[in-house]
Amino acid sequence: MKTKIVTILFSFLLGGSFLFMGFNRFISPDYILKVEDEKISTQEFARLYDIYKSDLKLNDLKPQEDIVTKINYLNQLIDEIVLKKYLKSKIQLNDKSLMTILKKSLGEDQNIKNLNQTQIQTIMDNLKNEVSKEIFLKSLEAELFRNINLDSKILKEKQLEIFKLKEKQINLNEQQIYDYDANVSNYKIELIKVNLKKFVIESIINEEIINNYYEENKNLFTTNAKYSYEQIIINDTSSYKEKFEDYKNDNNIYDKFSNIEESKIIPNILKVLKKLKENEKSNIFEVGNLKYIIKLNKLDKQKIQTKEEVKNLIINNISKEEIASIDSININTINNSLIENEIIYTNDFLFNENLDYEINESNQSGSFKDDEYFIEYKISKIELADIPENNKNKLISQYTYYEEINKIDAIDIKEEDLEKINKVRVNYFTSSAKINNELLSEDQLNRLILIKNNEPIKINIKNKIYVIKQVEETLVEKEEIENLILNVFYKDLLNGIKSQYLIEVNNLKLLN
Repeated sequence: MKTKIVTILFSFLLGGSFLFMGFNRFISPDYILKVEDEKISTQEFARLYDIYKSDLKLNDLKPQEDIVTKINYLNQLIDEIVLKKYLKSKIQLNDKSLMTILKKSLGEDQNIKNLNQTQIQTIMDNLKNEVSKEIFLKSLEAELFRNINLDSKILKEKQLEIFKLKEKQINLNEQQIYDYDANVSNYKIELIKVNLKKFVIESIINEEIINNYYEENKNLFTTNAKYSYEQIIINDTSSYKEKFEDYKNDNNIYDKFSNIEESKIIPNILKVLKKLKENEKSNIFEVGNLKYIIKLNKLDKQKIQTKEEVKNLIINNISKEEIASIDSININTINNSLIENEIIYTNDFLFNENLDYEINESNQSGSFKDDEYFIEYKISKIELADIPENNKNKLISQYTYYEEINKIDAIDIKEEDLEKINKVRVNYFTSSAKINNELLSEDQLNRLILIKNNEPIKINIKNKIYVIKQVEETLVEKEEIENLILNVFYKDLLNGIKSQYLIEVNNLKLLN
């Protein structure tokens, strides 16, 4: 095995064993990934990554989201490169056979002679990869299922409904208050919040910045000209017709286009369109070997919105860009009109459940930023008597209600105390599941899979109780399960293949 693990975090995210290079920034080579002798440069990776994000519509990622997405793509790219190398060494394909497949895939209307040698070679290489992968997967599938007979008993799939407990205010007695106080620690969280949009508008944005943004991004505020027109390719040139409509016959090819931007119109046709008035027809003209006649039905002229029309949009756009770049703020220098104060009371039983923010309870103070605010916080441990009455009753009721429900079976919980939050499907091949965005443990998942009709179960996740009921049982398509099994074996096999290659990841370049 050639690969090594030297960076645990990246190895975990990438799901494999790779050599990670923490190069000095002055000698770091200009590539992000190297598999044996094949290198992916920083520029090439950036280009491929942009295509990946565009295909998946992953826009406006936060910095941490971008890192995770980038690592996920790197993992995918490694898989592609390694599998291609492996298949190239194991499967030899005849060029004549590939050329036959290529001609069929291009279709009868495409002349392969119109392609240059570079284009043909690129297409052939891609085709070879796809055909090799198909052969590999078919062979794996055939080997896997040669002696496997999937019993219908294991093809059962259960649809489950997930319920959470409704909030309940309890008429508390002295014993319940005493039990709470004896078992739970209480906290006060003081928040100092800076409204980021107001901060940016007051401290950064001015008329000059707005003017510059408008001029530099005028294309964002421009609606391109759009043409609606009719077009006839004339095959019958035996006689001249006075009217445009007279050319509409079975011998000619007629098309009608609506709201077409200039960039999508053949240049020679656009040149003629620009000379026409609405409802005017052209003379017969040639494009290549074809004769055309066109009629302009409607022209929506280019429109550029004025700066005043889009001023609020510009301010919003600049604000978003500036807010995204803010890492920290010295609150002591901020105008008081931009600051909001908030106090939250919680406990160690349901610490984050009582917050609108994700705060790490192990840190006594800190700061963070969300889409709207930069926030500094301080956590103080306090006595129950120091909590305002309304907050106190809520905290004690949460704990007391949990203790009561935790002592009874799921089937004994009243329907009116439950609120349905979602549905989930599980079968014997389900490898993971979430409830309310929390990943279930292996034991919890097994309980879900083995649930029986009319026998609801309780699951406790971070001191929150969920009730799960089976509502339907169906059979999974055998092909679907076979594909699932195939994917599991494919993933394990691919990991084995990757261990045969020296894979280097330049983590400094990756994170820049």
